[in-house]
Formats: sequence, C-alpha cells, structure tokens
Amino acid sequence: MLLASCLLNSNGLYADLIADGYAETKKGNDTKASELYSRACDSGDMRGCARLGIAYTSGQGVTQNDNKANELYALACDGGEMAGCFSLGYAYTNGKGLEQDSTKGSELFSKACDGGFMNSCLGLGLSYAWGQGVEQNDAKANALFAKACDGKLMDSCYALGVRYSEGQGARQDDVKANELYSRACDGGYINACLNLGNLHSDGRGVKRDFAKANDLYLRACDGGQLSGCFNLASSYDNGRGVSQDYSRANALYLRACDSGHIGSCYNLGVNYSNGRGVKQDKSRAKTLYGMVCDSGEQDGCDGYRKLNETGVE
Repeated sequence: MLLASCLLNSNGLYADLIADGYAETKKGNDTKASELYSRACDSGDMRGCARLGIAYTSGQGVTQNDNKANELYALACDGGEMAGCFSLGYAYTNGKGLEQDSTKGSELFSKACDGGFMNSCLGLGLSYAWGQGVEQNDAKANALFAKACDGKLMDSCYALGVRYSEGQGARQDDVKANELYSRACDGGYINACLNLGNLHSDGRGVKRDFAKANDLYLRACDGGQLSGCFNLASSYDNGRGVSQDYSRANALYLRACDSGHIGSCYNLGVNYSNGRGVKQDKSRAKTLYGMVCDSGEQDGCDGYRKLNETGVE
C-alpha cells in the first residue's frame, strides 16, 4: 500500500513538473521551463525528456545543441514517448545533428504513428508521397493523411484535401477537397481557408460564390496568409463579390507587399501608376516595379523600363 501510494504521488509530481513547464513556456520563461523539463526527465518522465529535446533543438532556454536534442529524443522514444520517436525521425529525415537517413526516419515515424502520435502519421504520409525512405506510394500516403486527419490533425486534413483536389492517389474530387479544406479551415489551419476560398471563387465542387470566397480570403489574410490578402485585394480592385474599392484594395496590397508578396507589390505599382485609389505617383510605381523586377518577375522589369523610358525618376 505504501509503495502504491508513493508511486501515485510521484506520478503526480512528474505531471506537475510538465504542467508547470508548459505554463512557464507560455509565459516566455524558457529557461525555467527547461529546468522543469530536465527535472521531469531525470525523474523518469519521458515527456520531460522529449520536451527538453525540443528546447535544445530550438535553443529556447538552453544553448542550441542538435546532438543533445537527439540523445534526449532517443531516450524518450526508447521509454515509450512517441513524441520523442517523431522528433528523432524528423532529425534523421532532415539530417539534423546526425547523418541523414530517410529510411531510419520513416521507421521512427511508423513507430510513432502506430503509437497514436498523429504528427508522425502525417510525416510518414509525406514520406510515401515523396518516396523518401520508403517506396513511393500515393495510396498509402493518402491513407496515412486520412488517419491523421481523423485524429484531428488539421495539417493532414489540408494535405489530403490537396491530394483530392489534384487527383493524387485518388480520383480527382473537388467536393471531397472542399469538405477537407472546410474541416481544416474551421480547425484553424489558415492555408486551408485560402484554398477553400479559391474553390468557392472558381465554383469547383461548390456553387460559385465570390462573397463566400472573400470571407475566406479575409480569414486567411488575418491569419497571416499573404495570398489571402492579395486575393481579397484583387476582389476589391475588380469589384468581385464586393463593391469596387481601390483604396481598400491598395491597403491590402500594401499589407502583403510589405511582408514580401511580390504580386501585391506589382498590383500596387499599377494602381500608383494609374492613380487608382491613390494620388498618381509614377515614381512610387517605378520603385515598386523595381522591387518586383529584382525578385525575378519580368512584368516588374517591363513596367520599370516603360516608366524609365518616359523619364520618370
């Protein structure tokens, strides 16, 4: 009875160390969090070893050290912590801190997937999709994506949606793609909102609905997906599903351009050149075209050359 009581109390202690570590991480106290994960690991809680490995991989709260991270992942994996198997598999697949070995990486992904760690099912699915460490097999890839999606991993719902949209390993099916994108978008995976918006805009798998598409583009844009900002700006630029509003379009183009979306820089340059929604400013347009040209896009070079030939400084 005394032994059982001690075991219960010690398990509670380990759980508290992990929970306290999570709390410190959320507060930005990475050093304190790493200390707590280290104590948990030393006490035999493999979750602590896996979390400490992540800290060493990222250099959060400790000095970045891939070799140390991989030692901790291996310890966690051998102790039955599937997050450790996944992280070690990722390290082998990408050659982080050890010799690159996609076969070993896939074996570890398989172990962790079988153990219920859904990120590993996604990782193994990608291995089959790309033929990385395993023989390429689209059907197996899709089955693994479906397993992870059913396990509520929204990245995997999105990946499977792409596969149905493009007819990879399954019959091309935009209706199924819409269902999967919708699930992933509702689950917070922003790229899925963008793709779902594109299907609504094109009328693929659903009735064409520009207003719905724009709602999804806004959601994607607010989530940091720059193509969502660009697509919504284009809708305002052309009055597609919204009242034409050049000023609103330019604000969205600028937002995306400032974050590196080259298409937005080009369209903003066009509007400055033509004085649409802004005071005409061909010098500003030339600067924007120059940025686009420097990125390797010929349209930007052509726009810059035409303005340069007319003497625009």
